[in-house]
Amino acid sequence: MEILGQTALGQFLMTLIAFGLVIFLVYKYGWQPITQMLEERKETITRDLKEAQMSKDEVAASVNQAHEGLVQARKEAQDIIDAATKTANNKAQLIEEEARQRAEELEASTRVALEQERAQMQSEMEESVLSLSIAMAEKILRRELSQADQEEYVAHFISQLQSEVNPHD
Repeated sequence: MEILGQTALGQFLMTLIAFGLVIFLVYKYGWQPITQMLEERKETITRDLKEAQMSKDEVAASVNQAHEGLVQARKEAQDIIDAATKTANNKAQLIEEEARQRAEELEASTRVALEQERAQMQSEMEESVLSLSIAMAEKILRRELSQADQEEYVAHFISQLQSEVNPHD
């Protein structure tokens, strides 16, 4: 066999036998575990990709749900703002109406009070004019007046009348 190992054909056959033996051993003891390991790795990657896709779908659903919730919350907030604005406007109108009514009542009561005061002043003025007229008539009847005295009494009477009519002057 040594002759075979020394020729090129011998070396080729030895290499071929060694290579065949290595292939057989790798196939028998290494190929199936490597194939099984690659298959397990493939299944793991496939499972992880499916889980990632499911997670992505769940996240997309959660994002859509959150977006819908946000839209709903904005709508509810706008509804609350609209209701508050309407309530505020109604209250403002109510307050304005109450203020208008109170102003009208105050104006009416002021008119009544002014009318009463004017009537009282007119009555007092009439009483003053009457008492002055009576006093003047008494003085005229008690003594006879000259023309100058009569003019002086009339001027005095008119000045008293003016001072009573316009007490602030």
